Amino acid sequence: MDKEARPPRPAPATVRDAARRGDWAEALRLAALLDPRRVGPGIVSAVVNAALVEGRAEDVAAAAAFAIAARIQPSLRVVLAWQMAQAGQLPEGLSLLLADPATYIGGPGHDPQQMPVVLRLLQRAAQAPTVAPAMRATAAALAERLLGASDRKPEPAGIPFGPEGARSDLASPPTVILAAPGVPEAIAQEAGRAMATFETIAARLPPPEVSVLRDVFVDRGGLVWDRDGRPVLTYQRPVPTEGIAAMASAPTIPAAVMAVEPHGNLYHWFAEWLPSLAWRLNDAAGTLPLLLSDRAPAFVGESLDLADAGAAPRIAVGDALFVERLFIAQRNLALMAHRAAYGGLLERIAARADAMAGPAMGSGPLYISRRDTPKRPLGNEAALEAALAERGFEAALFSRTTLGHNIARLRRAPCVVAPHGAGLALLLAARRGTAVVELIPATRASLTLRTCFAKVSRVAGLRHHLWLERPDLVTAAWAADLPGVLAAVEAAGG
Repeated sequence: MDKEARPPRPAPATVRDAARRGDWAEALRLAALLDPRRVGPGIVSAVVNAALVEGRAEDVAAAAAFAIAARIQPSLRVVLAWQMAQAGQLPEGLSLLLADPATYIGGPGHDPQQMPVVLRLLQRAAQAPTVAPAMRATAAALAERLLGASDRKPEPAGIPFGPEGARSDLASPPTVILAAPGVPEAIAQEAGRAMATFETIAARLPPPEVSVLRDVFVDRGGLVWDRDGRPVLTYQRPVPTEGIAAMASAPTIPAAVMAVEPHGNLYHWFAEWLPSLAWRLNDAAGTLPLLLSDRAPAFVGESLDLADAGAAPRIAVGDALFVERLFIAQRNLALMAHRAAYGGLLERIAARADAMAGPAMGSGPLYISRRDTPKRPLGNEAALEAALAERGFEAALFSRTTLGHNIARLRRAPCVVAPHGAGLALLLAARRGTAVVELIPATRASLTLRTCFAKVSRVAGLRHHLWLERPDLVTAAWAADLPGVLAAVEAAGG
């Protein structure tokens, strides 16, 4: 008797097509019939994203098993594991991470630049009640062994951060969240939760403080470690071998202010690090030098020129520098609710930028273009620019002009439209009341991070509109729904 014939396996293309048209349930049904060891990375990403959008426990478990079995690069495994963790699926994210040792130890395919994400996931899993006790212990032990951190903590420095004053209400109206056709409601809700969480944090954080660490090494990546080579301020990274080797010959300075932003990212520098230096930059008579990476981007020096009330010395840090007293202040955008504590820092930056503006600088609505970067390219950006130009918008490439020029141009614009990108960090110095329409490729578990510029607007007093687009879950390509975006711009006053 013939065996019952099995149904033919679907081609991966059918899963891809279902994901592209937003039929998540069908994509998951078809994926269950595939051999995960024989599909490409785009299909694996699409299956995980579809499961997180659908949100059913059985779908998430099946997607985790699919990704665990798949033959994907360790870098993608880390990304998908973190995405699951961010979506509240920590047990599945942890299992996916641990399925390949190349995600967390050296070897073929290991990416040391991803260690901060790996360690953050392990540390979060070690504290999560949804993770089984034995796995919590595993995550805690693995994180500790990978990092080897010191238990030293910064001490109060006894230096006031700035003037005392009442906590300010967040200066802008609530963020308007708009979704293009096809964006699942769960993603729009995630954006709303991210903004609500930020507002709760801003309402309860105490004023910023200055702390000190004694007798530590610092490197160009912002890592701080002790004489035994154990990380003290880790950023979830072990001390690099170059730093350990440089300890014996490292120069020594008696005191300095930590200003090494480890990512080389404009948002983290301008919206977090630079405000954290207000206590020093407002002190025109101060003598404490600022420690900067010897590879710091140009915008670091340009912003300090705008922000410094005096002439704080700057020391470039390489593989290792020994500091007897290292002063550190808290960094968190939500701390800007204590506006008085920052003592006019942003106002000084804005005034100096305004003074740099030439007579030829435009003052109409502004589009901040990303056509000069390969990261997250907007598929129909040229068409969007053309449509906005018809409405009086000037298109600007911020990468080609100075930071002061860009701030001045932003401050002259009654309305700013832009795809999600680091240049929007400069909104922190924009004029209150400016309308902003930001376009975001939105996937599940991405909006805690990608609402960062909406949070800048909440602090700065801007009218921020988030326009959410659904990217292709297989290729990550995305484009703007032009009629919808243009209607949102018009409604925002642009």
